[in-house]
Amino acid sequence: MPELLRWPVTRLAVGKLWGVWHKRIKKMIKESEKRNRLIAWESRFHYNAVRRWLHMAKEDGKDFNAMLNDSKDMPKIQIITDRKSIEKYGGNRMYFAPPIDYDKVMKQVPWGKLLTVGEIREYFAGLSGVDFTEPITAGIFVSIAAWASEQRPDHDTPYWRTLKANGELNAKYPGGVEAQREKLEAEGHTIITKGRKNIRYFVKDYEQALYGLHST
Repeated sequence: MPELLRWPVTRLAVGKLWGVWHKRIKKMIKESEKRNRLIAWESRFHYNAVRRWLHMAKEDGKDFNAMLNDSKDMPKIQIITDRKSIEKYGGNRMYFAPPIDYDKVMKQVPWGKLLTVGEIREYFAGLSGVDFTEPITAGIFVSIAAWASEQRPDHDTPYWRTLKANGELNAKYPGGVEAQREKLEAEGHTIITKGRKNIRYFVKDYEQALYGLHST
């Protein structure tokens, strides 16, 4: 008799367990789809353009100066409609600056001074009368400007003085963070680290050395 009772009880338990996991799996799938949805902007053209830039920037032997001078259809202003993006950036007018414009700004930073990609984006937004400058292309074009300078004989763009957010060093620059660290320390900056496993490098008190860009 106990053997006869065990089977339906087991079936019932398995059924309940499967029901719980089925709901969890459906929830995970929905959350994954939501995370992977492109909500930053609606223009498929610019999304594909960004993917092309990423692919090109990762390949060795590319002519980065050709990439630097290839402006595509930029500069360009795009109107976005996604609510989250509008709330995040404070408006719906988004600006795309061409790669060469980032290089021109990065050239301005003198010895001992610093700049962040965020500062450059704010500068372009102010010049163009828009709400914000598109962030993904900004990061890509700054790296392209760095590699393009390395490929020129005169190395005329002091790209190492342009930092990421919060004064972080850029691992995508030529030579990685170690090369950038060496250049920055030679100009009197102190580099600190944060994290234990994924160590990140920052310029200490970088705000005190920021170079002022003026949009007017």
